[in-house]
Amino acid sequence: MHHHINTLFHGLLKELPRSIFEKFVKKHKADKWRKSFDSWSHLVSMVFCQLSKRHSLRDLERSLNSNNNSLYHLGIKAIKRSNLSYSNNTRNVEVFTEAFNHLLRKANNSLGTVAQEITYLIDSTTISLNKNNFAWAEFRKNKSGVKMHLVYEYTSKLPVYFEITKANRSDLKQAEGFVIEPNATYVFDKAYTKYSWWNELNNASCIFVTRMKKEAVYKVLSNSELKDNRVISDEVIELTERRGKQYKGTLRRIVFHDKGKELTFVTNDLISEATRVTELYKKRWEIELFFKWIKQNLKIKKFIGTSENAIKIQIITAMIAYLLVRLSHRNYGIGISLQSFAQLLQIILFRKEPICQILAPPKTYKSSEHSKQLTFNLFGQ
Repeated sequence: MHHHINTLFHGLLKELPRSIFEKFVKKHKADKWRKSFDSWSHLVSMVFCQLSKRHSLRDLERSLNSNNNSLYHLGIKAIKRSNLSYSNNTRNVEVFTEAFNHLLRKANNSLGTVAQEITYLIDSTTISLNKNNFAWAEFRKNKSGVKMHLVYEYTSKLPVYFEITKANRSDLKQAEGFVIEPNATYVFDKAYTKYSWWNELNNASCIFVTRMKKEAVYKVLSNSELKDNRVISDEVIELTERRGKQYKGTLRRIVFHDKGKELTFVTNDLISEATRVTELYKKRWEIELFFKWIKQNLKIKKFIGTSENAIKIQIITAMIAYLLVRLSHRNYGIGISLQSFAQLLQIILFRKEPICQILAPPKTYKSSEHSKQLTFNLFGQ
């Protein structure tokens, strides 16, 4: 008797059960009047586009339909690029946002951290667009673009919140809309300097670390003993200009010498060692690595649609694809880096073997050199 074996792609999608997704579809009425190309077909097509890095609607249609025998088990039929194009332009993006949030909760359960360790990194990345095709996203005289604003949790390495806006949207304005989590630690750069927002963080018992602007006006209240020769000064200060007084409390100003540069940090953490504060700020590099990873391994630099809705759907499905890959990498105990796993999936999505059978590491190794290669490394470096 022949037993059907599902594809690797089917195995990845198991992390997002269709029954769960259909609840989001119903909630947002995402399939009203669209029986020929439903939301599930749309999601599967766009996740395939992300993981296989298809170049265009025509390329996506041809590539996905060439695996026609496997589509039934994914719950979809052969696609038409006209249906996909129309859906990218018109379908409610919230149905995909709900899917991302569901996967994020799932990832938090298996990869999450205890409350005391939560450190949020805040940053944004700009994706340049051709002005001729994306005139709606104009942000400079000869350029168009969109911006992805991200809150990233350091310990679990998870993107916990993101928003897609036109590139001229201020990082600070966007951050002011983020929900502040009490007692968490926030790390961000100078672009997020607004004293009233810092005050909100402080009132929520959050620790924040950022860089201090040169033009900040303050008076020194006290100096701390320097315990590390890289620390040039460690002061408790009070902001004295009119805007500075929107922050109702004292701050700590640390000048640190690092690789020939003097860096000035500011924080509301008045207790920790100065070097611990500077190390916290260095964690920002992780969010830069995440942006680099998704740009290298998913499809968010070039778009298969030109409307604002189509771009949002493509970026959201990239984040969904990231979580699907991340969850599978963890749950199946994949013995190669996440980057290597993503690159391998690009060419074997429709192979009919269980993920664990193809990619699980061998059970024993005699050589210590081999075992070093199996070390978990999120960014494949």
